Order: sequence, then structure tokens, then C-alpha cells
Amino acid sequence: MVIEINKDIDRYKESVVMGLTAKQLIFSVASVAAGGGIVLLLYRYIGLTPSVYVAIPVAAPIALGGFYSFNGMGFYEYMGRKMRMLFANRPLAYVSTEGEETIREIRMEEEAEKKADFIDSLAAVRQVIFHDKAYTMKDLAEAIKNDFVGYENLQKKLLAAPKWGNNDDRADLIVSELTARIIEKAESYKGMLGNKKLPALYPVSSNVPQGMSVAALPSGRRAWKPLADGCSPSQGQDKLGPTAIIQSLSKLPHECIDGGTLLNIKLTPAIVNGAEGKSRLSAFIKTFIDLNVFHVQFNVVNHTILRKAQLNPEEYKSLLVRVAGYSAYFVELSKEIQEDILSRTAHEL
Repeated sequence: MVIEINKDIDRYKESVVMGLTAKQLIFSVASVAAGGGIVLLLYRYIGLTPSVYVAIPVAAPIALGGFYSFNGMGFYEYMGRKMRMLFANRPLAYVSTEGEETIREIRMEEEAEKKADFIDSLAAVRQVIFHDKAYTMKDLAEAIKNDFVGYENLQKKLLAAPKWGNNDDRADLIVSELTARIIEKAESYKGMLGNKKLPALYPVSSNVPQGMSVAALPSGRRAWKPLADGCSPSQGQDKLGPTAIIQSLSKLPHECIDGGTLLNIKLTPAIVNGAEGKSRLSAFIKTFIDLNVFHVQFNVVNHTILRKAQLNPEEYKSLLVRVAGYSAYFVELSKEIQEDILSRTAHEL
């Protein structure tokens, strides 16, 4: 539970004299003394106005030291970080000194963008290897190493295991635990200028190039295929329709994911046609809001039309699709992103 503190109370500081805090008073006196001293020393030689111009650059930073504050940092700390960022921000050669538990936590955070793949893999291992005991971890490792070639039966079992986006707690509760860890860790970090880091669950279509460098996964996904995008289920693994998807999504603490989430849903055009179709879509969106899910975006397009657009792009220049937080003309997208959109399940309401 988060208790908001009134800003006036949060910023309250005890004043000493003339509404100034002790710190402000000390720095004010110091700045006046420094500036006044420079003027007294120089005005006989260069005149009053030039001596004031010389004094201001000295006195002003002293005064700012007492009054300026940014994200809890004083003027000198802020400027120090700013200078280091501008002039000493060299490429980092990172050597890990963390223990295994910390490394595990960092890797868990990195899974935020490809959450469904991570969860589907954990759920599949738990179901097939530990619950059913149909295969061993050694079998799984060999199958992944060979991209499931020769291990097709194992792949089928992994694909049939619980998956995110089907309102199945065997997968969904793992997502809740993972997201809570991501939020907790993100809140512990600050940027160089003291800004807070915001947890977010969206890749903005980077799931496609990322997938090109990822081998086969325990979820049953083949090597080099696109990863899941944002909060969306893995491509083709949402079997029970869009209402099951948003029920899975509702188990996330969206109000704590300040950086935003991304959910892509593809609907067939026939489902939203006419008054009945509009009523269905309206009811779905109302349910989405009632479940406190924060984001959804739709593609209402026929699979056949997308394939025709790939083959004859000149005839479909105006075909607009929703990608991942943005819209684009389908024929202008790369072949890989086009295939990623095509691989999304086309739902009916």
C-alpha cells in the first residue's frame, strides 16, 4: 500500500530567520560576503559595474548551494554528476562481482521485455520435467541444443504445457511473482541525475531482432524466431480467446508498472462488423477497464489480406497496422516484423 505524502509537508523545512532555513541563511551570507569582497577589492581599479560582473559568477554558485535542489541532490552534487556525465562518461567494461543470487535477479529483470517466453519456459519445465516426469533435464538440454530436431515429441509436450494468456494460474502466478521482483528492483535504482527508474513491460517491436539472437527455448519455441512482445502471449499460444488474455493480464499490478505495458490483440473483421459486432467490442473494452488492465491495442485485419499485401505491396500501400505502441504501413515494415504480426492469433469475440 502506498501512502501519498502532501507535497507541502514533504518539502517542509524549519525556517530560522526571514523564512530561510539554516542552510539557506549560511549560503546567502557566504555569497554576499564573497561577492561584496570582490567588489570592494576591484571597484577602485575597474569601476563598480565591471567589478559586479566579476563578482556575480563567484557569488551565484555559492547562493545556489543553499537554495537549489533536484531529486534530493544539492547544487554541487547535481553539477558534479552533470559534469561526469558530459565529460567522463566513458564506455564501461563491466566485470561482475555479484553473487549468484544477484546475477539471478538481474537476469530476471532482463526478462521483462520477453516475459511470456520466460514464463512459458518455466511453466513447461515444471509441468513436463518435474510434474509429469516424462523427460529429464538432460533430454531437454539436448533438445534445445538441436533446436528440437529429433525431439519433436518432447517439443509437442512443451508446447502443450500451461502458457501465459490463457487464464491458467499455473503460468499466470509465475508472471505475478516475476513482475513483483522487477518492480522491486527497478525502484531501487536511480539514474546519474537522481531520476527514478520506471519498470516497463514493452519492447516496441525489438522482440523481433532480439529473437534472431536467441536459440530454442524450453517453452517449445524454435531458434531465432521472434520473442513475445510486451505483455502479449507468445505467438499462437493464446488458445482460449481475448477474454482469457485480459484475465491473465488482470493479475499484474499495472498501477505499479509506471513505464507502461503493451498488449497486442488481433481480431477478425467479421467479429466487429455491424451493430452486434460493435456491441461485442464495446463489452470487451468495458471488461478490460473493469479488470484494471492499462493498455490494449487492436489489429482488425484479415490474415489473407496481409499475405496479399506481402506479395503485391504496390496494391496495399495504404494498409495501416498496429505494430507495438505505434502504427505503420504494413508494406513498409521489414519482412520479419510482417511475419511477427501475421503470427499473432486472430481472435473472435
